[in-house]
Amino acid sequence: MSTLFSAFQSLPLCVVVLVGLLASTVSVPDIPENLNDILYTLGRQLMLQKLYIEESTRTTYGSGLKQTRRVMAGTRPYHHDTWQGVSVAAIHNHPNYERTMGIGEFVAILNGVEFRTRHNDYLLMMPHRTLKTYNLMEDIPFPDVPPEVLRLRTVRKQTLELRKWFKAWKDQDHSERDYRKYFKPVLCYLEGSWIHSGTAIEESFGSERHRLDAETWFDMQEMIRYTAMSGTKDQLENYSFLPTSIVRMNGSTPVIAQWNYRILCHPLKDDLPFNRFRPVPNAAHQKGFRKSGEKSRSARFELNEYDTDEFQDGQIVNQLLDRLMGEIPGKDNYPGDIRDRSFGRTAKEYTKRRGVKDLNTAYYHRIYSDTALDAMGRFFKYRGFQDPYVFMAQTTNPKVPAIEIETNCKGTGPTRKCVKSKSRWSYAVPLEIVYLTPLSKWNPHKIVYKGQETSKRGRTVSAKGRNGGLSKEKAFNGSNTKWYVITPASFYSDKASETNPADTSIKGTIGVLKKNGNRFVANCNSGHSLFLRDIPGVGSIRQRYPIFPVAYDGNPIMKEVQAVRDGLE
Repeated sequence: MSTLFSAFQSLPLCVVVLVGLLASTVSVPDIPENLNDILYTLGRQLMLQKLYIEESTRTTYGSGLKQTRRVMAGTRPYHHDTWQGVSVAAIHNHPNYERTMGIGEFVAILNGVEFRTRHNDYLLMMPHRTLKTYNLMEDIPFPDVPPEVLRLRTVRKQTLELRKWFKAWKDQDHSERDYRKYFKPVLCYLEGSWIHSGTAIEESFGSERHRLDAETWFDMQEMIRYTAMSGTKDQLENYSFLPTSIVRMNGSTPVIAQWNYRILCHPLKDDLPFNRFRPVPNAAHQKGFRKSGEKSRSARFELNEYDTDEFQDGQIVNQLLDRLMGEIPGKDNYPGDIRDRSFGRTAKEYTKRRGVKDLNTAYYHRIYSDTALDAMGRFFKYRGFQDPYVFMAQTTNPKVPAIEIETNCKGTGPTRKCVKSKSRWSYAVPLEIVYLTPLSKWNPHKIVYKGQETSKRGRTVSAKGRNGGLSKEKAFNGSNTKWYVITPASFYSDKASETNPADTSIKGTIGVLKKNGNRFVANCNSGHSLFLRDIPGVGSIRQRYPIFPVAYDGNPIMKEVQAVRDGLE
């Protein structure tokens, strides 16, 4: 019943009136024989109304982030947050956690579906490498520590050598120390799809800190309605606006689908040099917040799509981003292997010549090819009508609703034969590039790792009032997923790093007991941040590069604004 109520929440007024008239004029004994037809027609009208809204969104915006929660205000419109504010996309730091990437709430659009997330704080996880199980994920492996570091006998000597590797990475000089083996880029992305779901809430990705705080989808929808009407918010930001939709009519019964999303990551196959990024200028943000440039938390980046050392602009079909996103699987995970045979034609990989090799559409892509020219004389095609940023992937998982059509029909009556096309899809956009470093594994003091912070063994790390203080009584008893503190404090300088109210960590040095528990050492957080702390002889290095598209960039007005900004008349 709750799912049916959800579907009728966005009923157009004319349909509501029609339903009301039916209810007021038709008594139970006088139910007409064609009531099923009436219900079917109403259900179809709801489907078409939802399609109209999504089509309007698809052609007005592109897929991407649209807005973060407002935390600032001022006398001019540009003093208010958009997708940028104190930080871009509400990004912040949780470096005390082993795998947590701090990122708050935001509104996004994927293939015309607009939704709002909870506070995300996603984990560094990837689709499963060997199983196709729905939403099955596994930890992204951390890079190794260079053997040249590990073979040194003292912590001091290891520290000095490892700093040189970080220097080589910052300078992008692999001539003496090939850092590319130990400093690995991962591409984290936002994925969404319609799903068949029961009444119970389904979490689609993990977080050490946040979850959807409701038992059922109906409860979540009511919480969103309450906060919308009252203007209040959940203190922990654990509510999401995730729409529902009628995906088909089973006779007179609507089949309801639930929208859900997740954030996860993929280890890129090759190194991604720093010079492939450049900050995207935003005059309104710079004017309102006085922040810009690569060293700002509010910086958003774009890729050099030509994949060259010198940045270029211009029209290009097969871009660097297409190649990177093409490494990422959809809902069938890495074993996925599917062909798109819509309209009786098989989608091909894009090359400069007409496509000859079938495209594995189980992986994310936004361009494909054909062996024949279309009505406009082109053999390559983009997914969608006008969305420049959406990437799509097919799945065979029945959890995702299928859409089916009949085309290329020949003959009439009993001899009529058609080509059936049936497929299931998910949608994605890139979110950020995160560089993993040897600090995730470098543990010269041999601090004991005790797993999940909530486990019995993990709780002993901070049991009996231990808070990381610099004494034997207050030092952490090992490390866990929440207090991942294995890096010697001497690796960094004492220079203070920038902070944000959303950040979590213990500032400065942290006391941690060694394996025997007889003495403690001074360590630091070993998780991930926008910027690493200052390293003597190296400086600070950016670890996270937000590269998400902005939904407004798909709007013709914004295209005009950007052309003027770039100096065109």
